[in-house]
Amino acid sequence: MKRLLVFITAFIVLFSTFSTVSAAPLFKDVGDTYSAKAELDFLATKGIIKGDPTKNFDVNKEITRLEAAEMIIKSLGLDTTNRSALIFTDITPDHAGYPIIAAIVDEGIMKTDENGAFNPDAPFTRGASAVFLVRAFDFKGTVKTPFVDVLANYWVSESINILQANKIATGYSDNTYKPLANITKVDFAIQLARTLNPDFRKVPFTPIPEAVSCEKPSKTKKVKVNVQVTSLWHKPGIDRAVDRASINKPVDISKWMKSMNLSQK
Repeated sequence: MKRLLVFITAFIVLFSTFSTVSAAPLFKDVGDTYSAKAELDFLATKGIIKGDPTKNFDVNKEITRLEAAEMIIKSLGLDTTNRSALIFTDITPDHAGYPIIAAIVDEGIMKTDENGAFNPDAPFTRGASAVFLVRAFDFKGTVKTPFVDVLANYWVSESINILQANKIATGYSDNTYKPLANITKVDFAIQLARTLNPDFRKVPFTPIPEAVSCEKPSKTKKVKVNVQVTSLWHKPGIDRAVDRASINKPVDISKWMKSMNLSQK
């Protein structure tokens, strides 16, 4: 009887321990009801992210290039030692992230900018995310109906189409992808989980609800601006020659900003 009581007590303690662990949130902002909990749990079990219920994952924060590089390196199981002694203009070999950065650049998954800088703390776009994942995992595929805002001459378009074909990249209810918007930590995590585990690609996309307008109903003609970013003038005909890059299709905001001097900006 004594042995039986000891066994039952031990069983209850063990069961209680497992129950506590399973009910604990992965992060402070990722509880059991969070929509991407399964994807983040999967990445945690693979050691790609490290759960900590005392801290936030910062789901809606823009992910940095270094954070994404580390997740990709861990996903691929790549060795970060014995890499070429790469030189970057913005970091030195004693930088904490240098082994990750050297490995990701050495593999050709991410590249430096025209000045030789890696920009580890910089965010990147949803389009660039597609490029990194296609390079890293060598995806192939084509789509018959691409996203309406992914124009053929964008440098990221082919990669977005490939991820769309593999059901890794999903868009919004109006069939847009917003390739120039910076990607968040949770969105990148979801794409990576779908990359590694095809079961996550079967989950239907839940579009973000359209914003409700506070305008009163009107018969006034409405026109959509078919570019990702633009300027808006308060009357016609006052755009300058230097503004052409910002209103052409496709819009080139980088070219526009670089072509202006301080007074023009």
